[in-house]
Amino acid sequence: MKQDISYWLNEVKSLQQQLGVMQQERDAAFQEAAQWRDRFHDETQLRQQKISLLQDQIRQLEAAQAALQSTDPSDAPEVLESLAGMTDPAELQQYVHEIAQERNALRRDLEAERKAHQATREELSLALGDAIDLLTQRGKK
Repeated sequence: MKQDISYWLNEVKSLQQQLGVMQQERDAAFQEAAQWRDRFHDETQLRQQKISLLQDQIRQLEAAQAALQSTDPSDAPEVLESLAGMTDPAELQQYVHEIAQERNALRRDLEAERKAHQATREELSLALGDAIDLLTQRGKK
């Protein structure tokens, strides 16, 4: 009888130790998931800031291009100031060509940034899902 009690006491201690180890693993997994969430959030904010800056640049270039094509000189005084010294049509054409190239480059950069943001988002989402799955599996054991 005494052996039965000591056996069960040892069994309870063993289970308590296993439970402690599992709780530590769970806490570590929760912490890792929180770190992934923070990384995802930081990366998202960074990407959104970059996208916002690129969109602002595109808007500025489109406004400059529209001002160049506009017949009303009051639409874009900054562009007119930069063009004031230009009298040669070839020089003006070169300036417009440079603006169009810059606009196109910014559009390509913006699209690349959007794709990179989406890829990062998917990768971090998968990592977060894997961490949650791992937590769930460890919790069921």
